[in-house]
Amino acid sequence: MEKNITLSANSLFAAGLVNTVVNFVAGLRSVFSMPFEALRRYYSHVLERELNRRQTWLLVHAQVAFLFAAFACGGALLLRLAFCVWFLLAVLQCKRALA
Repeated sequence: MEKNITLSANSLFAAGLVNTVVNFVAGLRSVFSMPFEALRRYYSHVLERELNRRQTWLLVHAQVAFLFAAFACGGALLLRLAFCVWFLLAVLQCKRALA
């Protein structure tokens, strides 16, 4: 028994469309990760050791926590205390990850 497969133009178009979308998303991902990679290389240069993505995210996290803790002067005392605890925990995570 002979087995024949017929491909219609619609299925070929759909396969091409899927490949185009996948390539487009991969291109967007590389474009949006470029600033982060530059920041990772900068931190690696400053610390004189190679950092991975997780370590870089932890450093950014600690910086954001510091900004919230330092500039929460108009908030309630409990809120400022929470920001300080957040900053302390972020710094401890960085210490563990970079040790």
